[in-house]
Parts: sequence; structure tokens; C-alpha cells
Amino acid sequence: MEAKNPKIFGDYGGTSRMFSMVEVAFSLGAMLGPLLSGSLSEAVGYYYMNVTLATICLVLGSTCFSFFRI
Repeated sequence: MEAKNPKIFGDYGGTSRMFSMVEVAFSLGAMLGPLLSGSLSEAVGYYYMNVTLATICLVLGSTCFSFFRI
């Protein structure tokens, strides 16, 4: 749609889309985080819930680090 009409979303169309995607990701994390951690805590216990979340953080952190090396 924007390829046919570059000004269809205004001068800052790409920037506004990026900010909206960041806000959606933050809101989903704020909504799903407590649900996931509460479910894991009840199912496997507090220690293994933290091990699971730490593993997720390490995987995502190493992925980001591999893409953004200086």
C-alpha cells in the first residue's frame, strides 16, 4: 500500500509503526508475564519457574548480542 503511495501514512509513517509495535510488545509482555510466571510457579515450583525464565532471558540475550556485536 505504501509502495504505491509513499505519503499514505504521513511523513513519519515508519516511525509511528515502530513505536506502535514496541508498545504492543510491551503490553503483551506485561499481560502474559504474570500469567506465565504464576502458572509455572504453581505447576513446577518457584525455583524451576525462575530457571525457566532465566533460560528464556539467556537465549534471547545471546540472540540479541549476536546480531548487535560492536
